[in-house]
Amino acid sequence: MIMTKKELFKEGLKSWILYNSGAFPVDRERITRDFLSRCNRYISDEKYDMLMFGQGKRRWRGWFRKKHFRAGPGHLAYSNKVDVCPVYFRGTFSRYFIPGRMHVRFGPVVSHLNPDGSRKNKEAISDEVYEAILKMHNKSW
Repeated sequence: MIMTKKELFKEGLKSWILYNSGAFPVDRERITRDFLSRCNRYISDEKYDMLMFGQGKRRWRGWFRKKHFRAGPGHLAYSNKVDVCPVYFRGTFSRYFIPGRMHVRFGPVVSHLNPDGSRKNKEAISDEVYEAILKMHNKSW
């Protein structure tokens, strides 16, 4: 399942393609209980993996700052007692509308448990996910 901003679901064909590819709309300005319970239901079914973008949106320069990173991955991992696989995308913007290459890197899995078996808090999980993605961002390609 892919969380996608609700604005992309306004056009007929694009909306149909998104729904049929496993995407569902999210209102980035207002997260509701219904939305969170829907996410929890998808995760607890164990039939789905969920892709979400912790930074909320793409940014041209200096996009990867802690202040832009959201707590969603940590919150869902904590609530559902699941681990997180950080993923870094590079090249999602094309320069001057010329198609380019997009690169994807997968980081080490971030556990929802501490080494002693106790649960981490939401903030600790989100911080570890952020740090893992930042390491991938800073690596040379």
